[in-house]
Amino acid sequence: MKILFFGASSEIALKLSNKLNYDIYGITRGNSKHNYKKLVKIKKYSKREIENALNKLNIEFDHIFFFNGAYEMSLLKSFNKKEFLNIVDINFNLVIDSAIITINKRFLKKNGSVCFLSSAASFSAEIGNAYYSLTKNLLNFGVKILSKEFKGIFRFNSVSIGFLNTNFSRKILTNYTTNQKKIILGKQNGTFVSMSLLFKKIKYICENSKLNGKIIKIHK
Repeated sequence: MKILFFGASSEIALKLSNKLNYDIYGITRGNSKHNYKKLVKIKKYSKREIENALNKLNIEFDHIFFFNGAYEMSLLKSFNKKEFLNIVDINFNLVIDSAIITINKRFLKKNGSVCFLSSAASFSAEIGNAYYSLTKNLLNFGVKILSKEFKGIFRFNSVSIGFLNTNFSRKILTNYTTNQKKIILGKQNGTFVSMSLLFKKIKYICENSKLNGKIIKIHK
């Protein structure tokens, strides 16, 4: 089974690539030690650079996973159009663009799947998460739409995760008070979501050929 990771230098992607027993390839802007069969670095996620990276790999993939994402503390009452559109561009536009380019250039097998990494924030309205919550919710809704538009051809799903024990999660938690942290982690049995659980869900997606249009939650 051949799998492509976009945002392949992210902490989560790197950990999963070390555990999944598949041929995993990556496209990334970052530098990192890795366990991929091949990693292609690009300067930016433009159509031209994505196409060049795909041509270098020259593989028809069974699954494509997106780990791209950005977070910044935000309040909707202090709405800033420029800052909001920047988060939309990274968390939604970049992901959808890259997925469609990959499909149009025929680098995804028929009945192959695309999976977006979403967040528990898309199901909650915690103060300080405005832009992140909205864009991750948008991504989940995109899964529902694309799964219908490509029905019978390609499949789309997302994995909505809570707080993992990663640098990214710990950074977000610094924006909350001690009481807020207790409430948030309380929804996860008072601790971080285990990476092994995420691993099981990713493996489940890879091995289920009928899964389509689903938001798989790893949180309450």
